[in-house]
Order: sequence, then structure tokens, then C-alpha cells
Amino acid sequence: MTQLQDGLFTDPRAARGHLVSWLAQGTRDVAWALASVPRSRWIQEPPSDQIELLGTWSALRHVRHLSLGLSEATVPAVRFVLGEVPAHRLPAPGALQRVDAAWDPNTTLDRVDGLLRGLGESRFTLLRLLDSAPEFIWLQPLPPEVLPDRRPGAEPVGLGWLVARSYQHELEHLNAVWKLALYWDRIPPTSEAAATLPLQHPDRPEEYSQR
Repeated sequence: MTQLQDGLFTDPRAARGHLVSWLAQGTRDVAWALASVPRSRWIQEPPSDQIELLGTWSALRHVRHLSLGLSEATVPAVRFVLGEVPAHRLPAPGALQRVDAAWDPNTTLDRVDGLLRGLGESRFTLLRLLDSAPEFIWLQPLPPEVLPDRRPGAEPVGLGWLVARSYQHELEHLNAVWKLALYWDRIPPTSEAAATLPLQHPDRPEEYSQR
């Protein structure tokens, strides 16, 4: 049987540990980011002159997108890889995009608690699936039905890559929500200014407190 070559997710125990640890956090990071945005702006699109920095989505649309992506794409794909569902039960191409595009701000605002609860349930389902997956599954290349587009000659990827993609996807949208929380009314620090700040030695904080 073909197995993955050397790479980031070829150690089943390490991959499982990292991903399960992420999922075990539940919705805390997402809920904290959303709560850091004033509720009056949860469904408000960023100002037109801030699009380059803040994008065009409201905070709650980012949260809804994460919930849909996990429940409608990642969980079914992992179930298929584990042999729990047949290929014809996988979402049709473009199905997630159509549901995602049916964004109704006011309706979503009325069910924020249910949205976060659904995200938490999907994460728990995914955690349970990964925790019970046999090690040989982690070493197998993904089947064609859930295989991502890739460049010619690319190494195969497996279950760890599939779930880590969801992790990276969440980080991107958390970053977007935090920008809405931090920089809607403020000018973000430039990278040049940040680079000039002195680094504090962890063992001698008093040197910097006296400056």
C-alpha cells in the first residue's frame, strides 16, 4: 500500500496530538475574537476606505463561514477518509459556496449562540473522529474524491494535511476578525515602527522598566 513520504504530517502521533489539542479548545478563540468587536458592528461591513486593511466581510460573516466550512466540508471529508460515509454523500462541488453566499446578516445576528454552538459541535465531532482514527489512516494518501488540486510532481498528502488546512483557514479568518476589533477606528502600527522597538530580555525586565 502506498504511504506518504517524509513530510510534515507523516508522524501520526504528533499530527494527531497537535490537531486534537487545537480542536479541544472548542470555540473559545472564535468567541473571544467576535466578542472583541462591538456588537453593533457584528453585521456591519467595514468602511469603504478601510477595505484594503479590513476586507469587505463583517465579523459575524467570518464566524458563519468558519462554521459552515467545518460542518459542510471538513467533517464530511474526514468521515469519507475514515470509511464512515460513501463518496456519493460528499458535498457536491460548489454546494458550500452557494450556502455561504446565502448570507442574511439580520437572520444570522438573531442566532449567534446557535452558530457558535454548531461550530463547537462540529469541532467535537472532528476531534472524536481524529481520536479514533487508526494510525495507518494517517499514513495513507488522500483518496481522489477529497484530493486537493496540486502541481505536477507534488508529494501526496494525507489526513493530517486535510485537517491542518482547516486550522490554517480558521487562523486566516480569526486574523480578519481581530483586525476588525483592533483597527476599525485606529491606524495600525507599521512594520517599520514595530521593528525599532527594543526586545526585552526575559530575565532582566528591570532594565527596561527604568528607561
